Order: sequence, then structure tokens, then C-alpha cells
Amino acid sequence: MTTILPDTQPIRWYVDAGSEQYIGMTHVGDLTGVGVGCTAISDESDNAFLGALDSAGVEFEPLPSSGWLEAGEIYDYDGHAVMVRQDHWRTEHDPTGEGMLALFLTYRADAGDVLEWVVGEPVEIGTQRTYDGDTYTCIQGHVTQADYTPDTTPALWELVVEEPTEPQPWVQPTGAHDAYHLGDRVTYEGQVWECTATDASGNNVWEPGVYGWSVVE
Repeated sequence: MTTILPDTQPIRWYVDAGSEQYIGMTHVGDLTGVGVGCTAISDESDNAFLGALDSAGVEFEPLPSSGWLEAGEIYDYDGHAVMVRQDHWRTEHDPTGEGMLALFLTYRADAGDVLEWVVGEPVEIGTQRTYDGDTYTCIQGHVTQADYTPDTTPALWELVVEEPTEPQPWVQPTGAHDAYHLGDRVTYEGQVWECTATDASGNNVWEPGVYGWSVVE
């Protein structure tokens, strides 16, 4: 038996049991078992999940042109899976159109794994969203609202602090596209250096020990 066991983020899943289709989400701390012989598609990234459904050619009921839709439901629109992001009354707007990301999700090849925070979306413990350039993790399930933005509600959201990456060996830049910037760290001649200065264009092409670097380790 296949098991779906989320570690840090909730996992959305689709299961084809032959005569029945099941769609759901397993929350952090819970476990969902998938029976032998069933086909399961799952991912903690909403975008990747929808992409996997499209790749597998999973068929859903057509998206109705009107009526009440509930968050988490998945429909077919123009041959692609479309997921309802928040409860709303359906109008005939194209769900993949400009400005519809708050209501519907469809697979986008250029989309990242973390969606932007929007108002009116049900989120669960472990759900990650970006807001004002930062990434936050939901620590209490709720429906988002305008006066409870992630940066002002530490009881609901926790800022994700990126772990610093290990410094890589310094390489001579060939131009502005790969120059170093303030705060960048590199290794050079057995030491770790941090970029402290840039030229007028905002790039540092000098090697450590010559200009614009200081030893930190």
C-alpha cells in the first residue's frame, strides 16, 4: 500500500480507484493510505500537482459556466485541470485569464512552488505563501483575510528564514551578468571573503584581497 505522509507541508492528492475518483489533501501529521491497484498523483506544490494531472491526462467534470464553487474542487477547462482556490460564485470569466489567480489555479510552466498570498483562501498548517517578497509558513489553519496579512499576524504565519548557502570558490567575472554584489561570500586562497564594495554600476569584478572584499573566516 502506498502512503501519503506529509512532513512539513500539506500534500494534495488524486486517486483513481477504477470506478471512482478521489481528490483530497493530507495535513501535516496525518497519513493517507492508497490501496493496491489504485493510481495516485500527489505533490505539496499546487502548481506541480496540477502539472502532473495534466501530464497523466486525468479527466474531470467540465468547469460550469455559473454556480457556487468550493475551494479544492478540480474541474476541466479547455483540456486542462483547473483547481478552485477559494469559495466563490462562478461567472463566465476565463479562469486562466489575467487577474484570476486569486480564484483559480492552473498549471504554469514558469510558476514557482510557492504561490503568492491572496485574500479569501483556506490555508492549512504548513502551507507556504509569499507576501511582499518574503516567504511565510502557515502555523494555524484559517481563511486569509485582508486585515490578517502574514507580516502582521505571527500567530498565523511564520517567516521562512533561508539557510545560508556554503560559499563557493571565487571565479573571475566576465561581465556584469556574473559579477559579485554586496554581501556575497566566496572562498579564496583558503579563506572566506565577503563582498563589501561595488563599483558605480553596482557590480564587483575585483578579486578578493585587491578591492571590495573583507575576510570573515
